[in-house]
Amino acid sequence: MTLPARPVIRPPGTGDHYPGPATHTIKLAARQTGGQLTVEEFTCPPGFTGPPAHIHHAHDETFVVLTGRMLFTVDGNPHNAAPGTVIYAPRETVHSFANPHDQATTVLGIYTPAGYENYFADLATAMNDSALTPETLAAILQRYATDIAP
Repeated sequence: MTLPARPVIRPPGTGDHYPGPATHTIKLAARQTGGQLTVEEFTCPPGFTGPPAHIHHAHDETFVVLTGRMLFTVDGNPHNAAPGTVIYAPRETVHSFANPHDQATTVLGIYTPAGYENYFADLATAMNDSALTPETLAAILQRYATDIAP
């Protein structure tokens, strides 16, 4: 990994935006961090069902709830996370999240090492092309060393 040549400052609202049921904004990507980490901000609308329980094999995830509340399930244990809550899901940890509440939730996601930001780009492309099928999703997940939990 190569360290970045210069600091990066991203003002609010800036970054690489990927729409979907949840909106994702990549604040720092591999190209800015020398592959060290990815930082994203995502907002889940009320009633967001979230992804199915899944396992990442190549990166760790840290989530910080910024606004609203989010229901995280980690290794089968549910956690109703209020603002300021930190959830760490190291690789090989079964986890999922949802927003069953009546207000939007914004979360900061930190992925180490970097690279998972490309998942959001690939997912947005498949959704925009109306090509998101269970088979397409499985192929995208496999590309990023992620499995749906059994």
